[in-house]
Amino acid sequence: MTNERRSPWAAGLLSLVIPGLGHVYNGEPGLGLLAYLSQPVLFAFGNILFFATFPGTVAVLTLLLALYLGIAVHAALRARRLGEVSLRWYNHVAVYLLVGVGVSILGGLTFKHVVLPALRYRTFQTAAASMEPTLQIGDHFIVDTWAYRKQPPQRGDLIVFRFPNDPARDFVKRCVAVSGDVVAIHDKQLSIDGQPVAEPYVTHVDPEVLHDTGLSPVAVRDQYGPEKIPPGSCFSLGDNRDNSYDSRFYGSVRPDLLEAKALYVYWSKNGSRMGRRLR
Repeated sequence: MTNERRSPWAAGLLSLVIPGLGHVYNGEPGLGLLAYLSQPVLFAFGNILFFATFPGTVAVLTLLLALYLGIAVHAALRARRLGEVSLRWYNHVAVYLLVGVGVSILGGLTFKHVVLPALRYRTFQTAAASMEPTLQIGDHFIVDTWAYRKQPPQRGDLIVFRFPNDPARDFVKRCVAVSGDVVAIHDKQLSIDGQPVAEPYVTHVDPEVLHDTGLSPVAVRDQYGPEKIPPGSCFSLGDNRDNSYDSRFYGSVRPDLLEAKALYVYWSKNGSRMGRRLR
């Protein structure tokens, strides 16, 4: 069996490509597997317990980065300390390439089809202006997919749901009325059960008030209802009230379409918005 010294640089670089691969290069596959699994375990633990807040998310991501670099440094130090090692069948460049490609493909598929659907906290990106100024185009935000497992949405929640007319698309709107509420809009003013609702988060960009002339259905933008919300459903509106395609046009959101509650912006072109709670 051939003995050969291990290069600390090679061990470190291999672990930067795939955490743990540097330890395999050092002849320590068990340690390599432990190093590889440590990151997804930390991510899963953090996702369940800490991603509910922006500081918690930053802390977990910082730990993940530190762990990633630490694994590479540890592999390099181990290579230096081990000196010469007995080469195994897997100590070949071709095997490293195959492992790298295989782990990348398998890991990607596993994350997409197994891990991602099971995550409590997930990420979404705003693609339209219907929720401005609360959410701006390009904002990335965190949602809680477990929020409505045991309780329905509350008035004021920012909800993510599958578009009723095309469930393959995701919408984010504000829940303004819930099961049993009688919702109405008169001259842009929202009312619930006959009482006007104060909405400090709403903006109106069009000063014109539309009225139903019998010729144009778009008047529902400013004149709607009254309508009672069905059991388990909620009535969703955009904060950019004059520029939003929402429940005024496609009806209440059924409970089977609900996906998550939006929590906070974690990335934005406007740095001052990062970490902003969504209320």
